[in-house]
Amino acid sequence: MGTKIGSAVAPQQHGDELDKQRSIEEKYAWEQDRGWRNNPTCDVLRYTVAGEDAAAGITGTETLVPNLSGLRCSVVTEIKEISQKYGDVAMEGDRQFVLYDVQVVSTDLIEYDGQIYSPVGGSIWYNAASGRCEVLARIHGDD
Repeated sequence: MGTKIGSAVAPQQHGDELDKQRSIEEKYAWEQDRGWRNNPTCDVLRYTVAGEDAAAGITGTETLVPNLSGLRCSVVTEIKEISQKYGDVAMEGDRQFVLYDVQVVSTDLIEYDGQIYSPVGGSIWYNAASGRCEVLARIHGDD
């Protein structure tokens, strides 16, 4: 888990180390949350397009980006909890996905529990320092 920094250490001297410690503790809490929620996983469906030429009317070939399946995640399904964070943007059936070490982008899809979800516009939060990514997503096509 890392080395804990003593409470007597001045934050001004070790700001970076304290940020790392906070990130480690945050991820540890996230892992506990995942355990309480039966250790869910999801697949991030990200495609690259090759050979596309809009001017010529050529659509190109989509290829699924590898290594984005079976990702450990935490999923919040309670609409009350989601609404407290996202306000009126949240709707019944939405999910909040929390992942680490992957940055979800607005064009990605998320496959979870047999459903495909798409991020709700402007609802992706990513912290590069900790690697934490939070996404509000809705069943694909219910926009």
